[in-house]
Amino acid sequence: MKERIRVIIMLLIIIEFIVTTPFLAVSESMTIKPNSNEMNESEKVDYTSKITPTLQDVIQEKPDKMIPVLIWMKDVDLSGVMSEALLSLNKDIDSLEELTSRKDISLDDFQKYIQTKRNLSSALYEEHNNRIVHDCFDGKDIIYISRYSPVVLLYLDVEEIVKVSQREEVMLIDYYFSEENENEISIANSVTRASLVYPSYGYGGYGIKIGVLEESITNAYFPGVNVVSQNGTVSAYQEPLNHVNSVVSIISSIAPDAQYYIADNSVMSNFQAIEWLLSQGVNIINASKKIDNDGCNTYGSVSKWLDHIAYNHDVHFVKSSGNEGETGVTSGGMAYNIVTVGNINDNRTLSYTDDDIATDSSFYYDYDNSHLTSKPDICAPGVGISTEFGTGSGTSCSAPQVAGAIALLCQGNPTLTIRQDAVKAILTCSVNYSSPLTYVPSDSFYKYFGAGLLDTCGAVWVAENTRYVASSISTNTSSKTYSFYVSSSDDRVRVSLAFLRNSSIGSSNHVGTSPNVVNLSDLDLRVYPPNSSTPIASSTKLYNNVEIVDFEPTVSGTYTIVITNYSSSATTYFGLAWK
Repeated sequence: MKERIRVIIMLLIIIEFIVTTPFLAVSESMTIKPNSNEMNESEKVDYTSKITPTLQDVIQEKPDKMIPVLIWMKDVDLSGVMSEALLSLNKDIDSLEELTSRKDISLDDFQKYIQTKRNLSSALYEEHNNRIVHDCFDGKDIIYISRYSPVVLLYLDVEEIVKVSQREEVMLIDYYFSEENENEISIANSVTRASLVYPSYGYGGYGIKIGVLEESITNAYFPGVNVVSQNGTVSAYQEPLNHVNSVVSIISSIAPDAQYYIADNSVMSNFQAIEWLLSQGVNIINASKKIDNDGCNTYGSVSKWLDHIAYNHDVHFVKSSGNEGETGVTSGGMAYNIVTVGNINDNRTLSYTDDDIATDSSFYYDYDNSHLTSKPDICAPGVGISTEFGTGSGTSCSAPQVAGAIALLCQGNPTLTIRQDAVKAILTCSVNYSSPLTYVPSDSFYKYFGAGLLDTCGAVWVAENTRYVASSISTNTSSKTYSFYVSSSDDRVRVSLAFLRNSSIGSSNHVGTSPNVVNLSDLDLRVYPPNSSTPIASSTKLYNNVEIVDFEPTVSGTYTIVITNYSSSATTYFGLAWK
């Protein structure tokens, strides 16, 4: 780290002598004094703290090159957006809690709320971002100006990076890793019990909009599926196996009545493609791919951006964990507010006894040392998945099954269209107990598959029987309590708590640390048996945003769930579910 700081100092000194009009003066602590006026120690600002360690390394490697950077600017005030969106419903609703608790709110109402909220947010971001770009980056080589976040992508040289770091409007400058344009499904649906949902509940994803982010749709063909692509056309299918064909086939085998939107990042950046999907009003985005190239097992710019998008724009983002095995979860997959999906081998049988984790399914489980969350969140079959377009394997085949399951949940319970926390809690609490791949902390292998094997019908059952809560806890609330009844026939119980991370860049970031997004709240989960002050199970992880307890009940009766607010920097939205 000291070497990195010395490099930055040397670069700043060189720049100072090269530029005709010096724009900064550098002290040994890297504190910059604008102009030549004297400043008190308390007034000094460490501008280089806005430059991430990753970008500093790139500057060291490429001091004379134009560098692609991702700049987080001061965020817009979205505090009034929710109120205006609620007002648009003409339902006399004052809060999100009231919206999600009212029984007279239809799926159309939720879709109107989501679209209004996104339109208002987008208008604020476009005005805000374009103004700052005009003021700060006029004439620069712009890659993309975000429409849904305080982010701009552009090329800058070292001198410009340091100048930009002095701007009050700029909160963080990071290196932008631009990605180089680099089973039978029926058996899988039986294994996850997705095939039982339509006969039991009549849900096929009607009214739900699903976005699919893909590398290319040049040869895509989607028979019998209602599809809109961002380039306006879909050509005839030509290749024996096209990735997007298989992905859409897998999702539509579960949610055939949904509306599909396909974004092709071969003709636009991943950022643009995702924001195009948002502009189409999608409820779910499936990404069976890495998102650019932040590297494996990193909470980098892409993961932070996905957290921001998911948190602020009410979209369920489902991503494959990757096929890197122990190398790690691919770029974007470490985001807290998304569902990251691993891959199991069901051996193409309906029996659960032969289920095993796929050897190449990526995972990450070292958060006690690195302060990151564990991934994947859940797993689904992904070996030998056959569709009419051929047979494929990998987490690319697993993630679409979870996206389809979410579509069914949202159709049956429109409230869930805007509650990613509750959906993740429902998915992780309702996993298939018959599979050996079920969350048991004593089993060291559970890190490979997260909460366990997706049970789509079980998830819908939890939602239909209102065995979940979507709520929030404020900074001044120490705990919340809920209860549920356990009968003598319940031989195993699981409770899951999932909460969101608000990804907004804060005012202070420090060299040598990860960029300082708003801190992850720490909510703890405990379950108490009837008439007991001793918990039968508890989960008190520090860095995860999912807490799971799984236990055999000792007696029948009313069990009590206590959520403790150990620490939170703001109101924290959470979902709680039990099965």
